[in-house]
Amino acid sequence: MKFGKYLKDRLYSVIIYIFVIIAVILLMTAFKSQIGLKITVGIIITLLWISEIFIDFLERKDILMSL
Repeated sequence: MKFGKYLKDRLYSVIIYIFVIIAVILLMTAFKSQIGLKITVGIIITLLWISEIFIDFLERKDILMSL
């Protein structure tokens, strides 16, 4: 299974991630946080999520490639 197909299998994770990012940004906007803080938090959450996807894919690569 290639990485693109793996992401399609994790579609619910992607949808939940997008919802979480939007919710965090909206809450930060409601409490009048600085724009730099919003950007930084968004980038940190995104990097953590991307690293989680890659680590999970690499751990399961042998199993996924046999499919």
